[in-house]
Amino acid sequence: MIQNTKYAKDINGNIIKAQKGINKNIRYFCGGCNQELYCATEGKKQYPHFRHKTINGKKGCGDSEGYIHWITKNIFAEYYKNISSFDIFVDVMKKCTNDYAVNLCKKQAAVRIDIKKQYPHITVEKYDDGLRPDCLLYDDIGNKLYLEICYSSPVSKNKIDRGLPIIELSVNNEKTIDTIIEKGYISKNLVNFKLYNEYDFIRNYITFSYDECIVFHRPPQQQTYSDLKKERTHTMSEIDKVIDEILLKNPYGAKAYEERRKRLNQKNKDKVNEEKIIGHSKQTFMNFED
Repeated sequence: MIQNTKYAKDINGNIIKAQKGINKNIRYFCGGCNQELYCATEGKKQYPHFRHKTINGKKGCGDSEGYIHWITKNIFAEYYKNISSFDIFVDVMKKCTNDYAVNLCKKQAAVRIDIKKQYPHITVEKYDDGLRPDCLLYDDIGNKLYLEICYSSPVSKNKIDRGLPIIELSVNNEKTIDTIIEKGYISKNLVNFKLYNEYDFIRNYITFSYDECIVFHRPPQQQTYSDLKKERTHTMSEIDKVIDEILLKNPYGAKAYEERRKRLNQKNKDKVNEEKIIGHSKQTFMNFED
């Protein structure tokens, strides 16, 4: 149960932060349980705060989860309206843009996504086709993202089934939202969060160029196909073996390996057929000589 809070609301619903010199002649209320609060801002040891009045022998917020939800979504929304960018760091599985390696060459990577750039507008607890997200982020052409605050209950199945991208922040105290605003971004090191239906949200960040391809490029510290050719001390079978190892070491290179083996087998068959033709010609000539 929360007893002291950093924030309260006035009779008009405006968010007020506890600080020295605050007007004590107006009434303040808890954003969770709506109980009236009084200011404790002049103490020498404690930081300025609002305190719940004792009612029926009980002192503290009767709805701690409601208070955390209220302060997090409202403080974040006000902050979001007045900034030009806000980033989230997400781990994604990136795919190569090389036509031959697509769906073969993949790698895990952390990407930085500017949420504000994709969804510049925000509202709090606005109904959206029968659902009421904590925060609705949206752009000018109808793309939407839900920001949900999780104190103890995760995002509902109805919201997930809607199919819109969702960021679920795990928040259990005032410090979390203060830290997010102080840092200006969201990351796993800063706050626990989950993503749902995230494809539309991350689709521009899940590919990488041919230069980064791990099926057809080896790390610099390893011996390359060109190195083997320069040394001229290896047979073609040894070179082929190294190429096979390059493909097989990559978990997504199996198909590329199979295609390569087919090409080599066909090349060997063509060579055998060519030798038969040449041999047949020679035999015919020798018989003619005889």
